[in-house]
Amino acid sequence: MRISSIPFLSGGGGIEVRECGRNKYLQKQIIRINQDSRVVIVYPGLIPKDVMCATRTFWTFDYYGMERISILNGGLSAWKRAGYGVDNIPVNPRRGDFAVQKLHEGILADLDQVKAGILDSGTVLLDSRMASDYIGKTKQPFIPETGHIPPVREHEANYI
Repeated sequence: MRISSIPFLSGGGGIEVRECGRNKYLQKQIIRINQDSRVVIVYPGLIPKDVMCATRTFWTFDYYGMERISILNGGLSAWKRAGYGVDNIPVNPRRGDFAVQKLHEGILADLDQVKAGILDSGTVLLDSRMASDYIGKTKQPFIPETGHIPPVREHEANYI
């Protein structure tokens, strides 16, 4: 069993995710998110790559069935540029009651679906990494190989 967490959520907390084989589920809630919470994901907003963490968090929450989620357009830097305040007071969130009711499995493509999509002219496969990663010039530490799956199209994170 592998355990990972989503570390980039406001409040110093995270959600512990356990993986047993192919089934992932939320094991323990350690941030204040309730079943009826509206969650806004805040990211730094300083470089294009920042939004990738926010979209991954959004996707993860969507996969686990959370319905009321959004991403702050422009992130924290846009918030500050608009003249809104920030503080450095630590947050000690209480436990919430959010629990996975059902997985939104339709948003996850498995290997067989991607292989079929390559052969299907009606399927568009997009690679949203940075252009330098897409062409194989650079590689993130968590990506084992350089380049992209042919015929995946580039949709660089800079343009989102």
